Amino acid sequence: MPLGRRVSKDVAEPYEADQRLAAEYDDRLAAAGDAERPCGTRRRLAPPSRNWAS
Repeated sequence: MPLGRRVSKDVAEPYEADQRLAAEYDDRLAAAGDAERPCGTRRRLAPPSRNWAS
C-alpha cells in the first residue's frame, strides 16, 4: 500500500514488510494456538462460579 507521498527505500521497504506480516498475523496466531493444543481436544470454558453474583 503506498504511503501517499514519496519516501526513501529505507522507509518504504520496512513499511511494506510490516504490512505483509500484519496481514498474516491472524493466521499465524491461530496456527500457533492449534500447535500448542493436544490433538483432538477443544478449548473449554470453565463453569461459572456459584458466587459470581455476590
